Amino acid sequence: MQDLQVIQQLKDPAGSGLPAPVEDRLRRAGLFIDTCQRQLCISRGGSVGDSDIATSAGITTLHGRAAYTLLLQTITGLNSSVPGETNVQGQFKRQWESWRRQADAGATRSLNPVMRALLEDSKQIREQHLQGIGGQSYGSAVRKLLQAPPSARVLFVGCGELARSMLNLFAGWETGLWNRHAVATPAHFAGRVFAPTAQGEAARWATHIVFTTPPDASHDQQWLGLLHSSVAGIAHLGRRRANRGPWTEPATASGAPLFHDLDDVFDLQRRQSAVRSMRLLQARYACAALASERTHPTAAPLIGGPVAAVQRA
Repeated sequence: MQDLQVIQQLKDPAGSGLPAPVEDRLRRAGLFIDTCQRQLCISRGGSVGDSDIATSAGITTLHGRAAYTLLLQTITGLNSSVPGETNVQGQFKRQWESWRRQADAGATRSLNPVMRALLEDSKQIREQHLQGIGGQSYGSAVRKLLQAPPSARVLFVGCGELARSMLNLFAGWETGLWNRHAVATPAHFAGRVFAPTAQGEAARWATHIVFTTPPDASHDQQWLGLLHSSVAGIAHLGRRRANRGPWTEPATASGAPLFHDLDDVFDLQRRQSAVRSMRLLQARYACAALASERTHPTAAPLIGGPVAAVQRA
């Protein structure tokens, strides 16, 4: 782990990250993880770190323990705007599996121990410190923002991991799913599933719509054209306030459905975060402690363990 290197680029408020030439170069150089808030290039041996990349605006390069700490805090959701959320772990897994199928065998063997350790340690952090904190944070926030009445019909557009993680929080309402491609119905889902060809029917059925899809101008414009007067609220988890795309005017127009983007979710969670702050701080400390053990396995453990150290702090 001591030769682990992570290059990080934080995205701007509109969701933009690295310049295309730099991103393309880093994608060829290591495992590239792209989330809604950051881009990461993970490699071994310091092979990526040329001066023109290292000095690019916004890029930071970490090694060894610091690099592993960043990865562990990110995969456990501690670096998300919704602290402790679980969706980012799914992104890590999917992008790792995709890269592993395409990358050079030597490169995948080099990163195998890192990813195994991350998944093992993130599970430990979640079980010991984050149970009940972040797994349903997006769903909880969207439910509060929509304020749907008991008679509401809530349609989820997109049927990926994020949508599936939220469904149980809307069990008190009629719920529906629409996806542009045919997908398996989620386990225990008792709501209505609309065929890919029934987009218009799904729009007419809904009173509230939750988009869990990435920003796509053409896709969003289609849905904008299908809205009707019965739609009272929309939450789009793929759009940021600085890049609402076709939704900019409906978001501010009088009489239009109440529109919420990902930044509205983040704002709500920040207002509610004080209740969870100590457990999140303990989880951060535990990430640093595990990173120390991974990178310096012979080092003496921190006296009193993570919780005691946080309490002393």
